[in-house]
Parts: sequence; structure tokens; C-alpha cells
Amino acid sequence: MSHSEHGWCGVPPTKVPKPSVMLGVFGVDGIVAAQRKLKKVSG
Repeated sequence: MSHSEHGWCGVPPTKVPKPSVMLGVFGVDGIVAAQRKLKKVSG
């Protein structure tokens, strides 16, 4: 954990929030899509 976090020290803090937000949005969309697919299969 400490090694990976130390590697991110070289990345400017201004570029970090945008990708994290995008990943969060895509993550939520992916979960919703997965739930819909599971509901369709079970239904």
C-alpha cells in the first residue's frame, strides 16, 4: 500500500480528482447495469 501511494506523489493534485470522479461515475453505472442484467436473467 505504502509503495503504490508513494508512486502517486509525482502526480499533480489537480489531475487526480477528475479521473477519480470519472471512475466513480463509471463504477456506479457499471453496478446499475450489472443489477439490471441480473434482474433480466432472473426474471
